[in-house]
Amino acid sequence: AQLMPRSQSPNHKAYVDCCAQTEFAYKHFNCKTSAFIKIHSANSCSHLGQIFNSIVKATASFPALDGRALVPSIPSSNTCQPKKGRMSSLCLSIAFIVTCLLSLLGWAKGERQVRSSGAAGTAVKSVCYGRLGCFSNASPFSSDIPLPQPRKRINTTFHLRTRANPTKSHVLKPGRPETLRSSNFESGVMTRIIVHGYSMYGTLEPWINSMIQAILAKDDSNIIMVDWLKGAMATYSQAVGNTRLVGAEVANLIKWLMDKTGNPLDSFHIIGFSLGAQAAGYAGDRLGGRIARISAIDPANPGFKDTDPRVHLDPSDAMFVDAIHTDGNTLLGLGLGMKDATGHVDFYPNGGNDQPGCDMASSDKGSYFYKLSVAFSCDHFRAADLYIATINATSGPMKGFRCDNYDRFRQGTCMSCRGNRCRSMGWDAERVPHQERVKFYLQTTAEEPYKVYHYQVKMHFRNVSRAKEVDAKLYLQLRGPEGQTKEVALKEGITVRVIPGHSQKFLFSTPIHFSKIESVSFRWEDVTSSSWWSSWFGAAEDTSVKRLHVKSIKLKPGDAAVQTRRHYCLPRPHRGILAKDTKTFRSCLRRAA
Repeated sequence: AQLMPRSQSPNHKAYVDCCAQTEFAYKHFNCKTSAFIKIHSANSCSHLGQIFNSIVKATASFPALDGRALVPSIPSSNTCQPKKGRMSSLCLSIAFIVTCLLSLLGWAKGERQVRSSGAAGTAVKSVCYGRLGCFSNASPFSSDIPLPQPRKRINTTFHLRTRANPTKSHVLKPGRPETLRSSNFESGVMTRIIVHGYSMYGTLEPWINSMIQAILAKDDSNIIMVDWLKGAMATYSQAVGNTRLVGAEVANLIKWLMDKTGNPLDSFHIIGFSLGAQAAGYAGDRLGGRIARISAIDPANPGFKDTDPRVHLDPSDAMFVDAIHTDGNTLLGLGLGMKDATGHVDFYPNGGNDQPGCDMASSDKGSYFYKLSVAFSCDHFRAADLYIATINATSGPMKGFRCDNYDRFRQGTCMSCRGNRCRSMGWDAERVPHQERVKFYLQTTAEEPYKVYHYQVKMHFRNVSRAKEVDAKLYLQLRGPEGQTKEVALKEGITVRVIPGHSQKFLFSTPIHFSKIESVSFRWEDVTSSSWWSSWFGAAEDTSVKRLHVKSIKLKPGDAAVQTRRHYCLPRPHRGILAKDTKTFRSCLRRAA
């Protein structure tokens, strides 16, 4: 939609470029130099209403993207009066919210696809691109997703880096053997192909070069970066359709390299981010699922959710498919990344939803709008950062633990490595024999190197005379030769019902790698509230002094080569622990199996 061309503006410098402010709406509206959504600084919100009306008209033909649902009432001219030369923050906020919602609904449209063709009034269409074959919107694909654009329009190119040319790329052109002969392509080593995702601004994200350098430092490989920026800069739904052609281009490249170098299929590894992961799936499918590996970095969700396995990445696309999920749920419940398991092994750092340091409160730079846009995309791009961190890892791999769900993992019930129940995430990931879609969970920090060490905490509460159930918040701190952790609220600060005579398990994680735990500090807060009837009728409340009688604290290291559970005890446990008192538990002589 081209709204308010710049040529119509007598004073375009006085306008605010909403496309620049609303980064995620930027490509949705195909904003170019000559076409902007603008708000005049000298006008009131009534001018903004004109823009909204234009949006309504521009989206009227798209049922899933109807501007009328977003703008039930246009602000009147009396709603706000911006000061001359300055943009009203209210008007800008409204514009930001509306354009973001429009962009989100455009993505949500992909989630609501009916994955069938041949419906009433829907014609089956197809396009053919030479040796790459034909692409149809027939089942299992959808007519709601556009067919791939022409090859010249997408302009997929391949850029080779090796240890001989780590910073300057050689362009490989399938069908042009001289481009291969003049390059530093090595036979007999792994070829790793990196595929980027959707692009807002037509530039490659910084993580791509960081990943290339990390891989070259780690492994002698041929690294081929797939550049399909022109196809990734389209509207999101068109970019989804273009991934099919990009996957075909990658498959064609691999076949050509096999023919010219003799390298086998099991020497190819595709690493795809977001839409690039879905393109990797199409490439693997065209090669019969016989390439060595596909690493999916937060595979794209909008346009692929609840689709046929032939439409999205799945375990059949390679001999080994591993995935990292970091953005399964964002604004309006719409995640940029898939929540569903798509590989042989699927890793869910921090539950696969909200990542540490990715909320607006964690950003201390830039405007409100910049912080909002960063918070919106941070979870998604964190997957790439984590994958790079696993390549650069100097303190051991990041381990994930097999568990039914993240809630159980946070309870500390899944801290075992027996029977393939823990696996390294990212670069060192391995397949669980004869299984697929196996979910592994772990926690990370907000900053590099992201790695934490997990402990299962098991506390046994003694059943002494007159002991009562207590609602409490529990806090723990570990000490060792390497220092001490921060005090951590167990169960993330959620109230715990302490029952005398029972044991409870918790998860504790820290970025500190202890050679041994020398002591454990514990305190608790009483959050037991009086019952409504005692408050209402004035019944006597329990004012007795409450104590927790902790028999022992047992720690089981999840990341250790040998998972030995150790006891920590109080010298005088019979006295109990008063609320808000801090007690230090020290290692007992005995050990628990």
